[in-house]
Amino acid sequence: MRASTVMISSVALAVIGRWAHNKKTADIKAVVEVTFAIMFIAFLDQGKTEPIAKGFAWLFFAAVLLGSDSPITGIAKVVNGKDQSVGKVIGAAGAAGAAAIGGAGTAAGAAGAAAAKKIGKK
Repeated sequence: MRASTVMISSVALAVIGRWAHNKKTADIKAVVEVTFAIMFIAFLDQGKTEPIAKGFAWLFFAAVLLGSDSPITGIAKVVNGKDQSVGKVIGAAGAAGAAAIGGAGTAAGAAGAAAAKKIGKK
């Protein structure tokens, strides 16, 4: 997988994580920083510097997943029933995935929506 793809995935996960924790997802400073980071990794993601770019991209990915605003901890809040708004986010994401994928995604979307309703009733 290319380093640029890993960086864009990391940024998407970071936005989802902040959204799951009910925090502001983006401001001008963050957009500029992330844009610079993605452009820098994309610049390094060719030729002899490609392994370095991949290393930095995977480190950024790990930092997003292990950070305090991680999507993983947002899901854990839902499982423990401490934050109901995250369940709605996951249900909406499942429904969107069902619409995008169709077929097998429909069952996943229905399960996500059902989980969101169940969590919302607690």
